[in-house]
Amino acid sequence: MMERGKALTITVVMVFLSSALSFYAGSANLLPRLSQLVALQEAPRNQAATPNGVDRQKVQLIEQYINEKFLWPVEGDKLTEGALKGMVAATEDKYSAYFTPEEFASFKEHLQSSFSGIGVHVELSKTTGLVTVVRPIKGSPGDQAGIKSGDAIVEVDGKDIRGMALDAAVTLIKGPKGTQVNIKVQREGVGEPISFVITRATIELETTEHKMLSGGIGYIRILEFNQDVNKRVSKALSELNAQGMNRLILDLRMNPGGYLDEAVSVSSLFLPAKQPVAYIEPKGSPKETLASKGTGQFPLPLVVLVDENSASAAEIVAGAMKDTKTGVLMGVKTFGKGIVQTFYTLPDGSGIKLTTAHYLTAGGNAIHEKGIEPDMIVKQADKVLPGDPGDVQLQQAIDYIKTLKR
Repeated sequence: MMERGKALTITVVMVFLSSALSFYAGSANLLPRLSQLVALQEAPRNQAATPNGVDRQKVQLIEQYINEKFLWPVEGDKLTEGALKGMVAATEDKYSAYFTPEEFASFKEHLQSSFSGIGVHVELSKTTGLVTVVRPIKGSPGDQAGIKSGDAIVEVDGKDIRGMALDAAVTLIKGPKGTQVNIKVQREGVGEPISFVITRATIELETTEHKMLSGGIGYIRILEFNQDVNKRVSKALSELNAQGMNRLILDLRMNPGGYLDEAVSVSSLFLPAKQPVAYIEPKGSPKETLASKGTGQFPLPLVVLVDENSASAAEIVAGAMKDTKTGVLMGVKTFGKGIVQTFYTLPDGSGIKLTTAHYLTAGGNAIHEKGIEPDMIVKQADKVLPGDPGDVQLQQAIDYIKTLKR
């Protein structure tokens, strides 16, 4: 299972919450392949339907009408794919989707620590519904070309993507190393869309950053809960401890989420064994406790920075730190994604992503579409990114943590 947070990393991440990216064998009977035509006739009134009301013969008759009567030819696979996409779309859940074999293979590439693309994190804006850049990855082709946080991507290679699903838009933007993609963005305060021609490249994701600030204050930023993030954070803690760390700021701002098991493992670095980190509530199953595998309570003062882009797995960690009073949450209310997605691989290599569970924070709080309120509200300066000059939230965290006793 995995959860997808607010943002996808173009050509790399999804965001998502995952308890282990296991691709389960799907059912061959999800929907019959629409390849066998039937006689053009009215379906019998007593035609059997599936338990959810799908009349399979009617589906086949529609395919026959299209093949025999529609003015232009349509490839048979496209009809099948359209039917499958429509079935999942009928759930009206923006986090659920059907992927063709090619799309699914491309999508799974997003889960790796390196990828080929332009290197920007994007989301579907809550206010505009447009694919919007959360942040470019430093040094990436997108960053070097001049794409900025807040840019709304409206066109890719001449195709208008307004209204397009996030997964589909990301698939268009990504591509092999060395190939070019034409991007048009709408930027706030600029009348006409801005065009970029960007050459895709292989990008190695740095999912954590750490350094020692003045006064023995350690700083660790987690950009995504990707593979092996817990190992990176553990290493960072060891290095900072060796340098005499006496306090720690954990920065989860603009973190769109990632693997659920990584979120639990990171939380375990700060919590004693068996302490609940989160709870999962799958459909039709008992609530499951996800417990810490740690060895003890974090002994130092801890401030956790969050913002409106802290989502999914990031909220799991933030919620665990707040609910157990292990750390003080500072910033603004988090995104609010408290549901889990599971991926299923179908026999032909296609796949579906379905929302399959709710999750609750360590304190048993449901946060979906609510978010987590920080202990201390600190708003960020306009258009300032984490770590940039003028980072008010980080400075407030530094000033506050100096007042805390060990």
